[in-house]
Amino acid sequence: MQKCLSDIYKTKMPPQKAIPGQPTDSIVTRCRSAFRRLPGTFGGCWAWLAAVLLILSQGKVFTTDALLLRGPYLQGMSPHGLVIRWRTDQPCDGQVTVTMPDGQERIFWGEIPTTEHMVHVTGLAPDTRYEYALETRSNPLVQEGDSHFFRTAPVLGSTQPVRIWVLGDSGTGTPGQFAVRDAFDRFTAEQYTHLILHVGDIAYNFGTDLEFQLRFFNVYEERLTETVFWPCIGNHDTGFSTSPPATLPYFQMFSLPTQAESGGLASGTENYYSFDYGNIHFISLDSMASDRSPKGPMAQWLTRDLAATSQDWIIAYFHHAPYSRGPHDSDWEVPMAEMRRYVVPILEAGGVDLVLSGHTHGYERSALLDSHYERSSTFKPSMNIMSGDGQIGGDGSYQKRARGPIPHRGSIYVVAGSAGTVRLSKKPYPAMHTLILTLGSLVLDVVGTRLDARFLDLTGNIADQFTLLKADLALSGPHSTPSGEAAFRLKGEPGRRYRIESSNDLKQWQFEREITLQTGSAWIQMLLQDKSSMQFFRARKVPGTPPVPKLPGAIP
Repeated sequence: MQKCLSDIYKTKMPPQKAIPGQPTDSIVTRCRSAFRRLPGTFGGCWAWLAAVLLILSQGKVFTTDALLLRGPYLQGMSPHGLVIRWRTDQPCDGQVTVTMPDGQERIFWGEIPTTEHMVHVTGLAPDTRYEYALETRSNPLVQEGDSHFFRTAPVLGSTQPVRIWVLGDSGTGTPGQFAVRDAFDRFTAEQYTHLILHVGDIAYNFGTDLEFQLRFFNVYEERLTETVFWPCIGNHDTGFSTSPPATLPYFQMFSLPTQAESGGLASGTENYYSFDYGNIHFISLDSMASDRSPKGPMAQWLTRDLAATSQDWIIAYFHHAPYSRGPHDSDWEVPMAEMRRYVVPILEAGGVDLVLSGHTHGYERSALLDSHYERSSTFKPSMNIMSGDGQIGGDGSYQKRARGPIPHRGSIYVVAGSAGTVRLSKKPYPAMHTLILTLGSLVLDVVGTRLDARFLDLTGNIADQFTLLKADLALSGPHSTPSGEAAFRLKGEPGRRYRIESSNDLKQWQFEREITLQTGSAWIQMLLQDKSSMQFFRARKVPGTPPVPKLPGAIP
């Protein structure tokens, strides 16, 4: 018993599940639940309380039987399988029992007795929900009443709705981190979260195993059992090392694709990798410990990976923000400046749509930006392919041509580094449209060729949002009227005058006409000059007309 209590103290967590026959007494269940919901600061106290309750409720819990200390958590998903991981306090064999849609069970075994269990589950159907349980050869590891499930990835190129939760710089263990988590739980409610992305600094201060336990696994335990976690590495996760060893806890606890197991192009390293989910291609880069130069292995792999994908969407993420004037200034901090100067040009040449980062502890985001690679003083408004707030109901959504990556059509840059703490910023970076200094996380919803992003603060309020549309707003021959004209509806305020412009590349806009709305909306017909190419339209307010609420933009 003394050894067990010592082990509990070392990990500062309660023995959450045990075999055989851990009591399902409601006191133990309530204690575990309370521990999960409290900040890491109080973790040690709750650990001791949980230990005492378990001893009183059933003394034989502390035997040679294995305790489940971490997990389960999901890794490396593809349309046909994934990796399920967990930790026990002593070596034992492990298995995962998966219930098929028809009710039959399949058993997947780990290779050897170990404390760090990693089971590959294969041969599954795409976009399908499966229930699973952890066991040894003779006993379950999960208490009776616990239920776990996952949903496999959809087939490549499919366009069903995908929800993504983006966290950055979360691992502080403060009440604010828990408030951000709870705000997302309330916001998403029963809607399934398909992916969790993390832009680094998962566990402060030095990325130790204990810090990961207290400030990551204990905080997000419930969601990690059902949603795959896709991280990138931050400076705190390496203990500030630029050449961390393979024994680094980050590398030991995550199973990241090195051989294109989840799509994309094999990178041969867990420092950076890519994967596919539906019609989205994701790229996780290492801005901390890998060579950032244009001729370095990461940049060379990134160029090949981008050339190999034809997905509708490309989302890249890494820790050091290329554009920020927060406590970390991208003009002067070397990793940030080099990512902007060396890596961003590759991303934009590859047609990347959205770039996520952290490091600066706040929320910042750009409009549709292209070709800004030097210091902030070199930024010009003309570098915005589209400006405005990107909001339907505001200045109108951002628009890009879809169905495959197209170079230099603009990328949106988001700094989402406030999931655990906020620090004051000097002043807004010139290329950034929005700066918000509050705790929060980012929620992405992708449906077909529409991407909606919402910054959710710690109270659950949507503090910022934008929409990026692709082919849905393109007008070409198939959308024309029998007379060869394109028709779309413009909504606004009576008496307001608008300027209608057209473009076939979203860079150069041509004036078409001005119109004054007599009522709240009007159908507008435009002659298609070139029926063989994609054509875009937008409506802009004419200065000097009466002030009215902002427009939703041109709708085909």
